[in-house]
Amino acid sequence: MGKRAENDSNLKRYKNRLTSLDGLQSTPELPMAKLIDHLIAEGNALLKTEAVPVKKTSKTKLSAALSTSSSNPYTKARAMVLEKLPEWRRKELARMEKTGDINNRFYQDFISEVSALGDQLSQKQ
Repeated sequence: MGKRAENDSNLKRYKNRLTSLDGLQSTPELPMAKLIDHLIAEGNALLKTEAVPVKKTSKTKLSAALSTSSSNPYTKARAMVLEKLPEWRRKELARMEKTGDINNRFYQDFISEVSALGDQLSQKQ
């Protein structure tokens, strides 16, 4: 079988599968292209009616989880410092803590900033 005949055969099998599915059978008044447009419109209408939850970013999750619920000023300070950092830096700090690679100036700067802010917050209490 030639390449073109094989492609035609595959196309025919694909069309037969589409028309054999329940509820998707093409009718003379609703050809396949219009049927697909109709199904897309129905799907979009369903998506509009469903409530889509707002996805929280890692900043808001972190702030909500640590800053508001903790009474520890250093935990709050850590969350506040992390919140100011870009995403890539937070990931890098998490990697450093996970692997134990904390003997570098970046991590020491982070700890110094958290300690200073924690001291300030503890004095306010």
